[in-house]
Amino acid sequence: MQGPDPREISIDPPLIRTLKQFRRISPQEQHKMDVATQWIIKDLLRSSAVTSSCGLPGSFKSWLTLDAAVCIANGVPEFLGYPIQTHGPVLIICADDGARLVIKRLRAISQYRLGTPHYCDIDLIDRGEVNLALPEKDISPVLSNTLYTMYEEYEATYPVLLVVDTSAMAGVPTKDYGMEIPGKLGWLKRISADFHCAMQFIDHMAQEGNADLDPRIKIWGGMNKAGFYEGAWVMNKEGDFRVNFEASDKDAAKPTNMWLQFGDEEGRYSVEIIGGGDSDPTMDAIVGALDIEMTIGSIANILGLNHETARRKVNALQAQGRITVTTPAAGRRPAMFARAITL
Repeated sequence: MQGPDPREISIDPPLIRTLKQFRRISPQEQHKMDVATQWIIKDLLRSSAVTSSCGLPGSFKSWLTLDAAVCIANGVPEFLGYPIQTHGPVLIICADDGARLVIKRLRAISQYRLGTPHYCDIDLIDRGEVNLALPEKDISPVLSNTLYTMYEEYEATYPVLLVVDTSAMAGVPTKDYGMEIPGKLGWLKRISADFHCAMQFIDHMAQEGNADLDPRIKIWGGMNKAGFYEGAWVMNKEGDFRVNFEASDKDAAKPTNMWLQFGDEEGRYSVEIIGGGDSDPTMDAIVGALDIEMTIGSIANILGLNHETARRKVNALQAQGRITVTTPAAGRRPAMFARAITL
């Protein structure tokens, strides 16, 4: 359908051509553009994308994200079994706990990954420096200049990863679970694309009065639907040091789902893959503990689980026929459970 005759437009056409307009990408330019996915960690983290690392407090979000940063900056070939395809400098905004605690964690992670506490190619910005709630015109040039400076100092290499820990302490809006983010912080996606830098925001997913809230509801139901994040790492803690790790990226061949066991030695860091998404070590541990009759409360106490998590797992095990009710609940007396007898 042909548009209106320019002579019929109320604004004079020569004047229109002098006004500011959006930059268009012509078909000729499109054919020359490289649109291949540039993975930093294959299927987990890619260049020019914004990712959320989310979960309830204490679910090792910061630890695992800093672990990835150490690996990316120091030439480690793989992370959680996934190849690291792009190595380079990392910038971490320590908006929550500050640089001192982040340095302590980086040293512990480096001792585990590199065999020495001396890591390289990771720059820090201390808390109180970055406020993303400021108008774009005030904060965008400062962030861009910071990345330009790193480019010069790291021999013409821009940071491949920028970590914000945590997003809320850096000024990212949280009161509506992230629905305001695209409108207020959409310019960050342009920064990420312009500098070919992955951005990873560490997000606390919590709700007052519900200690066992499933973080996936919040991240996928809020921020991702709002269109800001292009991927997510979801950490769902079960027990003191066991975490279900789920990761999804729009360009990944398939989602990642695995169980991780973090070390419990004070001052040291370690992480081990103990199962894929189809397995559930927590449920196996419940079955293993039920040599004698126990209530859900007893199961939770023995295995270090939140009561609601223990209840969900017990219900799932009942549905699978792996455990059975030996004494039904009556009044204030809770139900008793035991391992199902198999013939």
